Amino acid sequence: MAHSGPRLRRALWFVAATALAVAFFWSATTYEVYRATSPPHVATMLFGDEAARFGDPLGISLHVVLRKLYSVVAFALVCGAWMCALRPPRARLVWASIALGAVYSAAIEVTQAYEGSTEGLAWNAFDVVCGALGGALAAAILIRFGGRRTSRRAPRIPGG
Repeated sequence: MAHSGPRLRRALWFVAATALAVAFFWSATTYEVYRATSPPHVATMLFGDEAARFGDPLGISLHVVLRKLYSVVAFALVCGAWMCALRPPRARLVWASIALGAVYSAAIEVTQAYEGSTEGLAWNAFDVVCGALGGALAAAILIRFGGRRTSRRAPRIPGG
C-alpha cells in the first residue's frame, strides 16, 4: 500500500478537475450567470464613467476586456487541474495544456451558439485563443512551481 498516497492524490485531482470543468462550463453557458457576472456597469463601477467608453470605436469595452481576462484565468484553473490529474510528461505538458484549453473553449463556444449566442466567428475564435492562453498560463505555472517529477528512467550513476 506504499503507492496509495500518489493514487489518492491523483484521484482527488481527477475529481477537482472534473468539478472545475463542469462548474465553469455551466457558468459559461448559462445566461443568468453571464448576466450576474457581467453587468454592463462593472467597468464603470470599478473605473469610473470614462471606462464604459474606453475602446468603443473597436467595439471592445473595458468590461469585455475584464471578462476575457478572467476567462483566461478560469481556463488556466481548469487546464492546470487536468494537467495535475493526467500528469503528462514535461515535454508534452505545454502542448497538452494549450490544446485542452482550446478544445474546452471551443466546446463552450459551440454550446453557446446552440443556445442562441449571436457572437460572430471572430469573437468565437478569439475566445478559443483565450482558452489556449489559459492552457499556456497553466503550463507555465506548473513548470515554474510544480516541483520536480521523478524520472521513469534509471538514475544515471556518476562516473559510471
